[in-house]
Amino acid sequence: MDTLETRITIKRLHPLFVAEVNGSKDPAHRGRFTQEFLTAAGEAKRIDPTYVDPHTALVSYYKGRKEWASAARVCEEALKAIPGNAEIEDSAFKLGEIIVEETAQSGGAINGPQLTLELLRSVVASNPEHSDAHREIARVILFRLKDRPDLLPAAREHAQKALDLQPAARNYDVLAYAYFRLGQREKA
Repeated sequence: MDTLETRITIKRLHPLFVAEVNGSKDPAHRGRFTQEFLTAAGEAKRIDPTYVDPHTALVSYYKGRKEWASAARVCEEALKAIPGNAEIEDSAFKLGEIIVEETAQSGGAINGPQLTLELLRSVVASNPEHSDAHREIARVILFRLKDRPDLLPAAREHAQKALDLQPAARNYDVLAYAYFRLGQREKA
């Protein structure tokens, strides 16, 4: 497949794939269609890693299956291939929030907070000015990774960066709590 043909295939297959997987009663048909979709998306990423659609289609696919590690991996690949893309950054940020909540509720086999932390770090690497990602990194460390006191200085740094980028009440709150957890109550 050439680049144009692959792009057209992804545009055509993504909505069809969602409809087929959600509506098909025949697992064999669903399996064949899924394999065709995954192959086309993988080929599109290989031919043009900067093409957004296959990345977002794969993230959507893995999210629907609650395959959080795979969804996060695709987001991280997209952030590296297309740094500074606001759509991918926001998608990765939102995915991180979903992973933390879903894994906390389900007690899943994966470490949701750690996976989210890595994903949010990828967002910040792609866009150091993403204040929400900085704040959420601090929040994940402070509230979900309480057994990792070694990460508290990083939480404070990210909370401070979020506040520097966006002086909002929620960022002050997170920074104050980071100081509190570090034992610096006078600064809190």
